[in-house]
Amino acid sequence: MTVIGDATEVVDPVPGAGAPHLPQQPDLIQLLTPEGERVEHPEYSIEISDDELRGLYRDLALVRRWDVEATALQRQGELGIWASLLGQEAAQIGAGRALGPGDMAFPTYREHGVLYTRGIDPIMPFGLFRGVDQGGWDPNEFKFNTYTIVIGAQTLHATGYAMGVQRDGAVGTGDPTRDTAVVAYWVVLSIQTAIRNESLFQERAQAVLRSDLRASQLETQVAQARLGALKAQLQPHFLFNTLNAIVVLVRQQKGQQAEETLARFSDLLRAVLADMDAQEVTLQRELEYLRLYLSIEQLRFSDRLRVDIDVDPELLDAAVPHMALQPIVENAIRHGIGARASPGAIRIHGRRIRDESGDHLQVSVRDDGPGFGAKCASSGPGSGLGLGLANTRARLKQLYGEGAELRAESPEGGGALVTLVLPFRETR
Repeated sequence: MTVIGDATEVVDPVPGAGAPHLPQQPDLIQLLTPEGERVEHPEYSIEISDDELRGLYRDLALVRRWDVEATALQRQGELGIWASLLGQEAAQIGAGRALGPGDMAFPTYREHGVLYTRGIDPIMPFGLFRGVDQGGWDPNEFKFNTYTIVIGAQTLHATGYAMGVQRDGAVGTGDPTRDTAVVAYWVVLSIQTAIRNESLFQERAQAVLRSDLRASQLETQVAQARLGALKAQLQPHFLFNTLNAIVVLVRQQKGQQAEETLARFSDLLRAVLADMDAQEVTLQRELEYLRLYLSIEQLRFSDRLRVDIDVDPELLDAAVPHMALQPIVENAIRHGIGARASPGAIRIHGRRIRDESGDHLQVSVRDDGPGFGAKCASSGPGSGLGLGLANTRARLKQLYGEGAELRAESPEGGGALVTLVLPFRETR
């Protein structure tokens, strides 16, 4: 309100806003830039010595350290709560040092810097935040009221104190030893700090998410590179073995058989290259590769090789690693059929298994040859499984982790049995 003579004029601070009952707001005064540089003002000049400036900085550093230690105590469970003064250190030290000996301060619950400048032991607030007392200091002695946990309640206390000071005539006398200022700290600073801290938290959270995303993408790229390397090893291994078989037919002067084998090999190569970039294909597609490959091997072995494929049609859309069955069947032919002169059989069986560990696709390849040796259970060099099976096992580890396995065993009744177990998932 503005007083003119004996009349009182109510000024609307925001014309048209519909709030004429509010007093006109004063102009804001800037004394510091965001970079901390002093802005000169004719009405608010300051003269401060180097020693006084060092003293202010020392106070600021001490209360900041105190705040850090108290925050650590809260995180360790030693304090029930701690209201940090982060971001308010300079404002609190400056305001506290500007108070006169008789001025009275009414804090909220985070004015630790002002408390320190009033000469109160920094240990005292811990009793309040630990829940064992109300703070412990005498407000009248230190001219600093106890902390107010209930937001806004300190303004009522400050108003009552100020009315008492005014009635006592301790205002506007011109005597600095008698005049008393009453300062009430309010929650606006707390809200600003909370908003600032929330903004910083969100920025850091976003940075962490971006970092995690980059790490995840990098991990995926590394995994894909490893899988690509394994496939690159596997496919030349398969190609060279097939080409070598064709060379043997040529040397044996079986020209027509070699031509037919080469034609089927071309069909197989075309099918495999069509899915070169895929890590997974459907079981139906994998069986197509397998039948093309087996047609080549049956030309080599003629009536010595018998193959039985028993797979439920409902499983044909299940996802399997690209070129996962071929090395298993190749291993069965090489060690179970090729190592003897008598005829042999290979049986490929697929089924779906549901148990307590989940839903799985199980594909087994069994031959009636001599079986595996004692080293078949390992997967390292010299394991007896060959490069194809060792790479297949490594690919399963990369693709599915512990969710898939490749088992090699010599079952009762003779022969070798290789079982591929995968998480069941349909791809359409």
